[in-house]
Amino acid sequence: MPSLRKDATRLQAENQKLIPMRADFDALSAKSCMRPGSKFYSSTEQFLPSWRALEFEKKAHEEQAEQKDAVEKNLISMARELEKL
Repeated sequence: MPSLRKDATRLQAENQKLIPMRADFDALSAKSCMRPGSKFYSSTEQFLPSWRALEFEKKAHEEQAEQKDAVEKNLISMARELEKL
């Protein structure tokens, strides 16, 4: 359990770091420099694979957090059952 809590805390901290990055990305994509052919488009385009990987990891962490919650609930119910016995 302590390792799950530690992982959850670490993942929450990582997710908090993603919020400003997402805002920056949204701001950049709204600007005209994102149009194909502009001098900034190619430099921004090179970061897209990294951004996609980051989004994939973020989703994986969310799934892990959901799994952790399910395991925690299961452990609590098992502990209650043991107390009854």
